[in-house]
Amino acid sequence: MRKIFVLAVLISQVLILAAQPKNCTNPISNDEFQLKLNEINAKQNEAKKLEHAKRMLGNVCLLASQVKQMAGIFSNDVNRLDFAKAAYTSTFDKSNFYEVYDSFGYFSYVFKLHDYIAEVKGGNSSNTSTNTIPQQNINVKPTETTPNYPRWDFPNATTYNGLKGCTTPLSDKDFDGLAMQVFRLNSDPEKNDLAEKTIQGNCLTTTHIMKLASFINSNTDKLFFLKKAIYRCYDVENFTKAEQCLSAPGPKKMLNDEINKAIAELKAANLPKKEEVKPCEILNKEFLEIKDAIKKQNFNNTRVTIAKQIISSQKCPFTSFQIKEIVKLFDFEDSRLDVAKFAWDFCMDKQFYFKVHEALDFDVSKTELSKYTSTKK
Repeated sequence: MRKIFVLAVLISQVLILAAQPKNCTNPISNDEFQLKLNEINAKQNEAKKLEHAKRMLGNVCLLASQVKQMAGIFSNDVNRLDFAKAAYTSTFDKSNFYEVYDSFGYFSYVFKLHDYIAEVKGGNSSNTSTNTIPQQNINVKPTETTPNYPRWDFPNATTYNGLKGCTTPLSDKDFDGLAMQVFRLNSDPEKNDLAEKTIQGNCLTTTHIMKLASFINSNTDKLFFLKKAIYRCYDVENFTKAEQCLSAPGPKKMLNDEINKAIAELKAANLPKKEEVKPCEILNKEFLEIKDAIKKQNFNNTRVTIAKQIISSQKCPFTSFQIKEIVKLFDFEDSRLDVAKFAWDFCMDKQFYFKVHEALDFDVSKTELSKYTSTKK
């Protein structure tokens, strides 16, 4: 019984230690990292690579750049996300963890990792609630004060006449009311969540968005908020000013990449749609008149000449079926072949020109027509 009790105590201590956040103070050297990376790469399959990588995290402390490099050895975003989540608490420079986002192929997984990190940060705060959706009237500052915005270069959208991400921006008065709700909250996850809800249902100016971002302390959280906000921004070509919200060059570059992408998408969406041009065609009534004009010629040579004149003078091209019908109007094989060759340049559906071969009687003529058309392709 005493042995069972001792074992239970030991297990509980292990679980307590595992539940505590890892104190990562000394990252491994690059040489040691390369050895461990090679060990993981040597594993036979993806599952074993992931298992070995996660087991390794219990004994080492990594730089964000090393986490990014290690995430890159996995072949899909599912495993990259699994590893990155496990690696976050073993990362020395968590402020640079945004570098890991570049290892993902799909942006949806970047957001999943970001949400996970926000959860971890929220879990380490004094608020022990597991609910990650912030309530607007809890955990607020005891005294409401007016926000003191940074001395940034806020753009003026009043006279803006450039590309627009939405039509009518929120008035400054209405925005101030919404901004106060975000400002009054204490934690970054709560502020970020309410700020994102604010942009979802409204059209905001770059200045409005920058002011909301100023309430968020985390560089990573600011970056993700700004990336989402650009698609609800009125004066989208002023959005480069929002890089003032970010303090590190890496996030600034990521934001500018997203700005360029959003502007390109908006420009493409605003291009005038080209009217669908219906193909020009010779209608049946007109074609019957053409056939009659050729047929009424008494001499074969005259008939060939008239046929070529009519074929080359029409505004619309002929179909392969119509050319076949014209070729059949001639009694002599050499005339049929001559007209069939001539009409190739005036056919709209050359991929069906094999139908014209059916108007020829001899295989040698069909072969010659095939050789002729193949040289014209």
